[in-house]
This record gives sequence, structure tokens and C-alpha cells, in this order.
Amino acid sequence: MLDWLAALLPVAEGYEFISYLAGAALVIAFACIAISAFMGIFVSIFRQ
Repeated sequence: MLDWLAALLPVAEGYEFISYLAGAALVIAFACIAISAFMGIFVSIFRQ
């Protein structure tokens, strides 16, 4: 995984690389929110 990322680093333009990082950050944040919400629902159901 790091090999293709290192290969893309010199090719990527500044704006494209920043937009790629922003998109990856949004995906990671959405995944964390979804996992935390799912765990909260699971815990609330499990405690009843």
C-alpha cells in the first residue's frame, strides 16, 4: 500500500493531493461516526 502511495506522491499536483487528503479525512471521520453510533445503539439495546 505504501509503495503505490510513494509512487503517486511526485505525480500528484498540490491541489489534487490536498483534495485527496480532504476526501480521505472525510471518509475516515464518517466511518468513525458510524461505528460510534452503531456501538452506542448496540450498547443501549444490550443493557435493556
